[in-house]
Amino acid sequence: MLKNYSIYRKACNFIEFIKNKQGAILLPFVMFLPVFIGLLFLFFEISQYLQKKAKLSDAIEQATLALTVENNSNNPNDSQRAKNTALVTYYANAYLPSDVFSIPEIDIITRATHLEYRAATTLSYAPKFLAKNFIPNIDKNISVTDNAIARKNLFVAPTEETDVVFVADYSSSMEEKFRGDLSNKSKIDYLREIFERLNNTILKNSNTNTIGFVPFSWGTKIIIGDKQHSNTYCHFPFASKKNSSIDEQIRAHNATSKPMAINHAPIQKIIESNIDFDETIKSITDRYKEINIDIKDITYNSICLKGSDAYVLKSDYHSKELIDNIIAMKPYGATLVSSGILVGNNIFKKSDNNKLMIILSDGEDTYLEINVSKRLIEKGMCEKVKANDIKMVFIGIGYKPGSIDCKDCVGKGNYFEAHNAHELETDLRQALGVTEAREVGHNMPKD
Repeated sequence: MLKNYSIYRKACNFIEFIKNKQGAILLPFVMFLPVFIGLLFLFFEISQYLQKKAKLSDAIEQATLALTVENNSNNPNDSQRAKNTALVTYYANAYLPSDVFSIPEIDIITRATHLEYRAATTLSYAPKFLAKNFIPNIDKNISVTDNAIARKNLFVAPTEETDVVFVADYSSSMEEKFRGDLSNKSKIDYLREIFERLNNTILKNSNTNTIGFVPFSWGTKIIIGDKQHSNTYCHFPFASKKNSSIDEQIRAHNATSKPMAINHAPIQKIIESNIDFDETIKSITDRYKEINIDIKDITYNSICLKGSDAYVLKSDYHSKELIDNIIAMKPYGATLVSSGILVGNNIFKKSDNNKLMIILSDGEDTYLEINVSKRLIEKGMCEKVKANDIKMVFIGIGYKPGSIDCKDCVGKGNYFEAHNAHELETDLRQALGVTEAREVGHNMPKD
């Protein structure tokens, strides 16, 4: 009887609680609280999903662009296929390092005017908020699949016979990376790879003859003679002032100074102060006595590539040996772009074909009191070189020239800035006269 009465009292109290509306807000809140919590977790999970999908999309697009550089055929061998797979996986891991990916699917399709590169991969990750403790049916990883397409225009060879001289900055800064590059490769590493690929395609064309390669730092290095008897010189293609004694001044400096690998200022000052700028400009179309200093008298590694095995290469015809030598060279030293340009100009003096000089540099000139290159350009160096029927192309590698107006020097249509390896190869291809090749690769709309 007491038990029934107790139940009756509780029921009456509950009915009274409802009638008095004391639980009108609390009761629905208690009933819907789990729903609100579930929706909150769902919102966070969807947000994480969208973030991962966006990063995966960026990664796969960059990976397909990289494939356009690494592949020149629609039928790669086993080694190249493995490299392609590793490349796509590398980009995916770079964007989402803590997640797991499937083996990427890669297809290279030949079209009439271009190669099409397709890549797809699937990301798998454990749900962070909707764990199985909250929703029993969600106990598996979430999968996100994305794909991308990029294209590279097919090579169309130049139709006229052209002699090419590469004038390349081999200063120490070429050992640095492109800004924002995720790989461990330096600018010179990419340049070597690009030269090798160009050698297998464009430079094999019978109408394109690589007749010279001019690496420069603060000055150039030349070897005169044959393999049995040769002399190596620190070479500046400038006219010196009358009655100047550069060799004697350098030897006098060496006799009173301790050799230092870094402080090249004294030698640099001697060279700067002995250049006859007006005579140098007048002599661009003629032969003249240049500044040659025995490399043994140069005690500073940053001048004339003293600390490098690089030197000026000349060839009467294109040969694979020339490209192999280019690839093996190591950069070292400061920068003096005009020294490379005028050496390139001199190589062309025996050429009767179309002439193309491609200048590659990654930084401003080094100077003390006289900006040699700037002064020569202001006095008309570029116009004199072009008057020799030489087409000049300038490619800034990872930088925009400031003190020197390189765009005005070579002409607006022959000036490029490459801020990554893809742009560098693109610009080199266009400079070499490859039609339909402004872009090495670019993304296309997804299927």
